[in-house]
Amino acid sequence: MTIQDSIAATGNPIIRNKYTADPTALVYNNTVYIYTGHDEAPVGTETYVMNDWLCFSSTDMVTWREHPVPLKALDFSWAKGDAYASKVIYCNNKFYWYVAVTHASVTGKAIGVAIAAHPAGPFADGRGSALITHDMLEALLLADRIVVMREGKLVADGTPADLMRHQDAFVNELMQTPRRHAEQLNAFLAGSGA
Repeated sequence: MTIQDSIAATGNPIIRNKYTADPTALVYNNTVYIYTGHDEAPVGTETYVMNDWLCFSSTDMVTWREHPVPLKALDFSWAKGDAYASKVIYCNNKFYWYVAVTHASVTGKAIGVAIAAHPAGPFADGRGSALITHDMLEALLLADRIVVMREGKLVADGTPADLMRHQDAFVNELMQTPRRHAEQLNAFLAGSGA
């Protein structure tokens, strides 16, 4: 693994040679690692173009080193792209990088996890599938309790059956697709004699 040239930090922001977003930090063996999203939007573009994450490290919080790109959104075979906010943790001699990406086959964003033996990577998909998706039907089938949040505030907390009967307009709208699926399944089962 080749480490890029050192970057001397002279204030905020620490990283000035690239556009970064959503930083998270980890201290390991007296070294601080900063992980960020990497925005590569062309000049004049008013949206984010984030295909990978970056890693920088420092032993003195003044001089920073940029490591080779440790993880890309498309390193997850099930993802369509978009390297959003993330968090790296160290557990049982491994580094786990939890990331938000756009799912390729399920509408919306998803949470994945990549694993590495070294804090600067390289990281690889740890499951081959998403940990969390916006697939409400999957949540209803697998969960014994679901929490619905909106704009950082708790809106509902209950069993799937509780949420299917919830009176809040936001929760009700969210549950429309799973409700239609359940109604279709019930109609099918009633017609088949099952």
